Amino acid sequence: MAHPQQANENLTATKQPFAGQFSDKLSGVTKEKFPNLQFAGHAYSRNPAKRMIIINNSILREGDRINSQLRLMEITPDGVILEQDGQKFNVNLE
Repeated sequence: MAHPQQANENLTATKQPFAGQFSDKLSGVTKEKFPNLQFAGHAYSRNPAKRMIIINNSILREGDRINSQLRLMEITPDGVILEQDGQKFNVNLE
């Protein structure tokens, strides 16, 4: 599998694999229910249709579900915004 590369000035990508760091504090309940996530292949574009990320070996786009309780809300230049049980939080990718 080829590593994502910068395709044009509107697209940025990172090499895989990399770790995620939660920028918001998660409640104990959320931490217990939060799945183990492996991030790879983060690509951001000003055009939302071109954004993608690989989480747990699946290619995902904004709005996709990671599992039955966790949704990928937005792919940002620095990471992602996830939503679980009505709570949104940022994950900054290194």
